Order: sequence, then structure tokens, then C-alpha cells
Amino acid sequence: MTYDKERQKRTEETQANEKPLDRLIKVTNDARTPGYMKLVIDLMLEMKEEIQEANRRNKEQTDEVERLRNENLSLKSQLNALRTSNTLPISTSVSDSASLTNSNNKPIIHKRKAELGPRPIRIKNLHWLLDLIRRMLAAYYRRRHVFALFIRLFSNDKPPTIRNFKKVLVASRGEVALRVFRTLREIEVESIGIYAHEDRFSQHRQMADKSFLVGRNLDPIGAYFDMEEIINIALENGVDAIHPGYGVLASRSDFAQRVIDAGMTFIGPTPTAIAWMADKLVARQCACGVNVKVIPGTGAPITTPQEAVSFFKKHNTPIILKPAYGQGGLGMRRVDSLARVAEAFELASQEAQVLFGDGSLLAEKLIEHPR
Repeated sequence: MTYDKERQKRTEETQANEKPLDRLIKVTNDARTPGYMKLVIDLMLEMKEEIQEANRRNKEQTDEVERLRNENLSLKSQLNALRTSNTLPISTSVSDSASLTNSNNKPIIHKRKAELGPRPIRIKNLHWLLDLIRRMLAAYYRRRHVFALFIRLFSNDKPPTIRNFKKVLVASRGEVALRVFRTLREIEVESIGIYAHEDRFSQHRQMADKSFLVGRNLDPIGAYFDMEEIINIALENGVDAIHPGYGVLASRSDFAQRVIDAGMTFIGPTPTAIAWMADKLVARQCACGVNVKVIPGTGAPITTPQEAVSFFKKHNTPIILKPAYGQGGLGMRRVDSLARVAEAFELASQEAQVLFGDGSLLAEKLIEHPR
């Protein structure tokens, strides 16, 4: 019983110290509080009183500021009158200004005004300079954009053609397919979807205008990689283009080529570009060939731990080991110390052999914060 009384006493003390707004939030969050509506009304009335008190204090402060402003204007007018009557020379010294006081024995002229020296330059007075710099930068970027458009209009390159598709097949599933379906619906293009037997109740099947089952005798993953059946479904339904989404099919140059050979449009890079970018070494050589900066790394696959150790010693920085012929970010390992290079190389090479059938690796300098 004593414990309950002490607990109730502590609760009352806590509530007494709480602000009305805090108590209102607490009561509102728990509608089961006894006398819920009455408590809410009482707390709102308390808040109203606090707001009125705050407004009163604010009005007093405003009146005080106005009084000081009027006094300052009065002092300025007195100063101008003295200067007009030639009783106050322009070169008034600080000692003379101290004798000019009002009825409250306060100096009329501020020390800085009496000296009539130059005002110090403050950062807040440089807003015009910052605005000018912003305008110059904006004009620079606009000029770059206009220049690029000018070059594009008068170049000899073949202008891009715009094709209006009527039907597009999305060779993907899940969130990837949903996003493409949503875009196709916005531009009023009919969407064709595919689904494995295990995905017959999935959302991407329901969102497509038409959906077709693929891979009847395959596992759920292999069903979406059956390129021949996907292309046959597209041809039977008069599809104009195939969107691979992103993933395995999007990185298969042979799939892109088969779509083009079937007379449809592959929405993505050309088969040649996909083949180049699938090979990290070729992609690196292409970038260097057009003077694009690349991360420092080995120019060829490394097959021994000694090569990785030599690369680490040369750059003396954390490195990353990745499969030379891998994809999807699989099989990569970070190495922070020289002592772990050989061990990390062996593990990464074994993993690359299992995943991609080739244990060759690439070593690159690790970029900690690329953005």
C-alpha cells in the first residue's frame, strides 16, 4: 500500500513539472486514459493561457525595441541639428563626443560615429558577391549545355530515331518488372509479362496486361533464363520490343543478339557493348582508349599470390580482389594489410573458380568513399 502511495506521489510530481503540450501528447496517444476528453480540454485551456502569456511578453519586448528605436532617432536628429548649426565640426574627436550627452547622461555620439572612420567589412555585407558568383556559375553551366546542344545539332552523327512501341515484353520478375510495367502504363503501351509456376500468384503477373507461363519443366530460377521460349512468346503475341530489366539476361550479349535477329528491338545496349562491358579487362581497355580515368589496377589477370603482393606493395593502400570474368559483385574481397594478401587471394580465386569457372583475379586500389 505504501508503495502505491509513493508511486502515485511521484506520478503527480512528474505531471506537475510537465509542460501542457507534453501532457497533451501523452494523453492523446493513450485514448484509454480515464476522463480522456476532459483531460484534453483542460490541457488545451492551459496551453491557451501559456500562449497568451507568451504573446504578452512578446508585446512588451516589441514595445521596448520600439522605444529604443525612437530614442535612437531622436539622438540622430539632435546630432544633425548640431552639425547644421556648425556647433559640431565634422572632425569631432572622441574626447569631444564624450561631452555631448542627453538628459540621461548618455553620450549622444557613438565612438565609431565620432571618429567617422571607414566601416569594417563584414561577411553579411558580402551577400551581393556570393549572389554574383552563383549567377556566374549558373551561366557557365547553361553555356556548356547550349554548346553541347549546338554540337549535337550540327554534327555528322546519325540522329537517334524515336520508335513508338505498341507491345513490350518484360523478361523479368518482381520489383524490376513492376517498375517497367508502371512506366509502360503511363505511356500507354501494352505490357506482356512472364512468370514461373511458383510466381503464379505474384504481383508482377497481375499488373501486366497479359502474362504467360515459362519454364514448365524448369526450376523457378531457370524458367526466367529460357531465352528460346521467351522469344517465342514475344513472336506469337506480336511484341515490338523486349525489356530485360536488370540482372542476368540484361548482361547476356547473346540474348540481345537473338532478340535483334528475331526482328524485335532490344531495349538496352548493343550486343557488342554488352560483350565489352562483361569482360572487365576489355571494359578497362575501352575506357583507357577514350581517355577516361580508371582506378589504378592490374592491366591483366593475376593468377598467383605473389602478383597480388607486388601490387599491394606498389600502391601501399587497401586493395580489392575481384574475379576477372565475374559479374554481379560476387567473389570480391577487400584486403587492408599486406599479411592478408596471400590468404585473401587464395580464397577469392577458389570462389571465382566455383562461381564463374575461372580463378583469375583482378587487383584494384580500394576507393573508400566514391561519392
